[in-house]
Amino acid sequence: MNTITPHHVWFLDAVTAYNELRACERLGVQGSALWRLGSSDTSMWKIWDSTHPNDATRQKLADVPPGPDLILEGDGDIWRFTGQPKRGSRTFTYDAASDLFTSETYQSYPISYDIDQLGAVPRKLAITF
Repeated sequence: MNTITPHHVWFLDAVTAYNELRACERLGVQGSALWRLGSSDTSMWKIWDSTHPNDATRQKLADVPPGPDLILEGDGDIWRFTGQPKRGSRTFTYDAASDLFTSETYQSYPISYDIDQLGAVPRKLAITF
């Protein structure tokens, strides 16, 4: 019998980064850095350096562009692209009194290139041009 177990997933995306940056400002933090550049929600750059973001800046977070990562399936040096990148979207609730987002829901997730890797054969070399 298969049972569904609910899970809570925590990750830093642009909306949660916004909340962390606001908390840092209140604490007097003078600067911030992001570890693992390129592995993050790329919409984060829309708000990263905004010290006093307005509604227009916050609304930019509804669009979630695909990241630079690739979805690789299989083995081999020959690649067949089976899926194109797709933008994601999210909605959120913003509380102006606290200058924080209080909830967030993804309507669709961003997807990067989907690539099938082919041609892996032991002791063989594929030369392509």
